[in-house]
Amino acid sequence: MSEQQKPKKRFSLRKLIYNDKNLIIISLLAAVCIWIATSMNLSPETTKNISVPLKIDFSDTVTEELGFKCYGESSMTVNVTVRAKKYLAKDISADDLDVKLQTSSVTTTGIHEVPISVSAGDSGDFTVESYYPTVYTGYFDVPEEQEMEIKLNYNTKDYVADGFVAGESLLNEPNVVVSGPKTYVARVSKVVADVNLNDKLSETATINIEPKAVDVYGNKVDYISLNYGAEKLTLTIPVLKVKQLSTHVTLTDAPESVDLSKIKIYYSKDSIRAGVLAGTDIKAAELGEVHFTDLRVGENTFTFNATQLEGITVLDDTEKVTVRVVVPSDYTSKDIDVSAAGVKLNNVPAGYTAKVTALNSDSVTIIGPKSAIRGLKAKNVMLSCDLTAKKGESIKTGTRQLPVTVSIAKADGTWAYGTYQATVELRKK
Repeated sequence: MSEQQKPKKRFSLRKLIYNDKNLIIISLLAAVCIWIATSMNLSPETTKNISVPLKIDFSDTVTEELGFKCYGESSMTVNVTVRAKKYLAKDISADDLDVKLQTSSVTTTGIHEVPISVSAGDSGDFTVESYYPTVYTGYFDVPEEQEMEIKLNYNTKDYVADGFVAGESLLNEPNVVVSGPKTYVARVSKVVADVNLNDKLSETATINIEPKAVDVYGNKVDYISLNYGAEKLTLTIPVLKVKQLSTHVTLTDAPESVDLSKIKIYYSKDSIRAGVLAGTDIKAAELGEVHFTDLRVGENTFTFNATQLEGITVLDDTEKVTVRVVVPSDYTSKDIDVSAAGVKLNNVPAGYTAKVTALNSDSVTIIGPKSAIRGLKAKNVMLSCDLTAKKGESIKTGTRQLPVTVSIAKADGTWAYGTYQATVELRKK
């Protein structure tokens, strides 16, 4: 019989069931399914604790629309206890929980307890049994800013070694911006920084400081932040070595042939007690300069401020030093007539013309030894103005005042007393 002529086998449930091998397999599968179904429905429940981070954000809420800002922790952790089937509990995480603030509860300024709500996510395979904390506490107010100076509070007044003295301390940022809720900013009396110095200093020191905002009683004010431009605040304390320095002035613009030994200088204080930076070669208190154009025959008096000398801190309460410069009696003076036409103009810009239209004086006073002054003539006195433009300065036409330089020929040891100016007119060709 050909294969096409063989009868087809029929499926027989009876044979399948009453076959011992098949019956064992079917029984095992049925038992497993029943066990799984029973376990899922009758599995014991358990609880699980989950820590959920919560960011404190009141942006795009009624609170922000009212102009309030929250002052408190910027984040917190909510500990949540959930209940679920034991076999499901291990897979529940913080991502399955919806934790948020009920921000609509804040409509006024002051301290508020904002309710926290916790609910299960979309799965619904567990329930939230409890959580803590249940509220967020913060202070809500209109923000305010105020710039204030930092006051220093030293833990001791005696912080430098013997033979040294402290100069004026310098903060890299002397002022800070106090910001926070308006009510609390109003309570800030001052901003202070403690300076703790336990070892005596013999050289300049730089230390870090931490400022704080305090009220009139010295208590730190809450909810306040201090803002400044530098990454950190530093205080530099210059430590100066104590020295006795002689006072000194410099005579400038002296004629080449003048005998300086004849010009006598007297000081109201010959020396001052001062502090100088260690390692510097300062041997005298340089008060300033005396120009020969300010010297006439006889006694000339000048007063110098001693409180702002470069590199020196005066320690003996000297504020001013009077200097007397005496030109001897064998010197004399002579007035020489001058005119605007006699002023020479140097360095006139190309493409321009210039002329002197006026002088501030009809004569110049010449000081010098009597022997030199006796033969002095007008032709020996030359006046000039320099029209060189300063670097970066554009050329401007019109009239302006320029200093006049007085040169004296064939009269050794002489100089012009006083200052002179010319009115110069500059025009394009």
